Amino acid sequence: PTVEAHVRMYAVLHERDEVDGCQWTADPSTLGEVAFFQTRVMRLTNPNDELGGMLFLATPQVVSHKIDPWSPLFPPSTVRRDNDSHD
Repeated sequence: PTVEAHVRMYAVLHERDEVDGCQWTADPSTLGEVAFFQTRVMRLTNPNDELGGMLFLATPQVVSHKIDPWSPLFPPSTVRRDNDSHD
């Protein structure tokens, strides 16, 4: 028999509210509230999630995710904010 699977990928994050525009600080008393176990969907490039993310299980497969500005793995320090000056 031919067997097929559908793949989805999620990132589970612990997110912290920003305080005074800064997400990370050395002083714990100035940290914002933490939201634990926030799930974010990760887009797949292989298999293509726009086509259903299907895998053929009879052979070894590679699942890949591109880290771009929309990825939950993209470093927050490199994301441009709306109030930043434009070059």
